[in-house]
Amino acid sequence: MNLVRRNYALSNSLSSLWNELFSNDFFNTNLKANNDCLLDSYCGAPAVNIKNEDEQFIIEVAAPGFKKDDFSIAFENHSLIISANKVVNNESDEKGSYTYREFGNKKFQRTFSIPTERVDTETINATYNAGVLLVNIPKIEKEDTKRNIEVL
Repeated sequence: MNLVRRNYALSNSLSSLWNELFSNDFFNTNLKANNDCLLDSYCGAPAVNIKNEDEQFIIEVAAPGFKKDDFSIAFENHSLIISANKVVNNESDEKGSYTYREFGNKKFQRTFSIPTERVDTETINATYNAGVLLVNIPKIEKEDTKRNIEVL
């Protein structure tokens, strides 16, 4: 008996093709009504880099297609919460309406545990440029906690 590796990519694409050919709704608009994370919304988490510099931590979030007003950054319970929500107008204009849309609304949320004893949470700042959100988290000088203890 020989083992044959299954080609999942081919299997998934054939299954997808079958569903497209024989679905009740040619444009799959029923998916949009049932789950706002399918087709008309992007609900994935963006890629993130965390850089440790001498004086600060920098969180780089790859989030193209947003405006700076779409972001919300909060600090609570030792956690930095970065979220964004972009709503696209789905109404038709005088020239016509959309029959099918694969891009439009976008939203995400990422949460990071922050070592509050090592950072200054009051001076955290962020900038958004060219599709990348930079969150700067300044470090604080850690006091030397080493001390000699006398044995009695």
